[in-house]
Amino acid sequence: MARYKIANFEVDSGDPAFPVALAQAYNAPNIEEVRPRCLCRRSEAGHERDEGIPMYISRLGDTYLCKRMPNSAQEHTAECDSYELPPEMTGYGAVLGTAIQEGSDGITTLKLDFSLTDGGGRAPSAAGDSDKTEVASDGRKLSLRATLHYLWHQAELNQWAPGFAGKRNWWTIWNRIHAAVRDKTTKGLPLADILFVPEPFRVEAKDDIAARRLATLSKIASGESGKKRLMLLVAEYKELQHTHYGHNFIAKHMPDFPLLMDDSILKRFSKAFNGEFEMLRAHPNFHLMTIGTFSFSDLGIASLKKMDVMMVDENWLPFEDMYEKQIIDALTAGHRRFDKMLRFNTPSSYPQPSVVLRDAAPKTTALYIVHEGADEAYYKHLDEQAAKSKYLTWRWDLAKDAIPALPISMEEANKIDRERAAQQAALAAGSRHTFLEH
Repeated sequence: MARYKIANFEVDSGDPAFPVALAQAYNAPNIEEVRPRCLCRRSEAGHERDEGIPMYISRLGDTYLCKRMPNSAQEHTAECDSYELPPEMTGYGAVLGTAIQEGSDGITTLKLDFSLTDGGGRAPSAAGDSDKTEVASDGRKLSLRATLHYLWHQAELNQWAPGFAGKRNWWTIWNRIHAAVRDKTTKGLPLADILFVPEPFRVEAKDDIAARRLATLSKIASGESGKKRLMLLVAEYKELQHTHYGHNFIAKHMPDFPLLMDDSILKRFSKAFNGEFEMLRAHPNFHLMTIGTFSFSDLGIASLKKMDVMMVDENWLPFEDMYEKQIIDALTAGHRRFDKMLRFNTPSSYPQPSVVLRDAAPKTTALYIVHEGADEAYYKHLDEQAAKSKYLTWRWDLAKDAIPALPISMEEANKIDRERAAQQAALAAGSRHTFLEH
């Protein structure tokens, strides 16, 4: 839980008075006098009287949010909600400034390596039909999967803290993704205008939901040369339905709106993501997130053009394989604070931390998994990263070792220090008592 100073009083983010204070500050005539300040640094020695790190207030409907100032993420402590890992720790750093361009006006422009118009001449595809782990993008544009990673990153859905347990559901995903795209554009269009995320489905409101969906999808319009605009779909996979006339992709929270898949995309989809389907069959509590482009025919039939996927667990945390899942399970069960790293366009042949453990003792630690078959170049790059990083490095080499002990938390380290100090004090007291007796 974060603590803030607003005007002349301090308040925790979980206090019922916090949103009221934000609303009052947002509407104050002089924001600088009441600007919220994050007090995370006060937990560090020498910062007990710190006046705090300036924040700003954002309004979303009737909700007021306290957000970090631009370029201030590194000023916060690693345990603070406003802290963000350096871009170079994840695939985000490789596309920031090229595929992702943040303007001084607060608008972020995304460059995509897939089309948003349908010329009708190209066969639809699953993005991973050749080798889904080796993304073809050169880093100057976002692939489909990298776009999904970006949305998850911006919505902070790859972050975890003990208080999140049991509080994530599709409503959370839907709401946070919509909030994350408000200031994003691509191909000259607001991203919010072309992105469709199914709203949480309720049987009693299905007619109203269908009406809102129709209004949103009606934004697809014919473009130049008769090309139809494509929309971007982010949804959870539910099932594939096979009919006499083709194949239907059914998304959860959108059971009454199938999307047509022709034989070509179905074949590629099933082959490219066979591993994800195996995990989903073995663990029904997992979620398979999909991202794809789709359009409407002249008869109003929605059809998918291109697709990619991302596996997430029961807490909606992304993971690439069951080794990462083993680490994530241990950390969530241990009530730890961490970030799951996302690759964006970075290929699996290049080392990247699976997780960065924010609350590790004695300081933030990057957790790497080295898979079997890693070559000399991989180990060289990993060693170079570790040498340059300001964080500690933990490594699990699957070909050589069982999983090593995970770094303990600062809380546990402090507890051990207190117990050790108490034991030493007891020993010292016993020694003095023995000396006085003699």
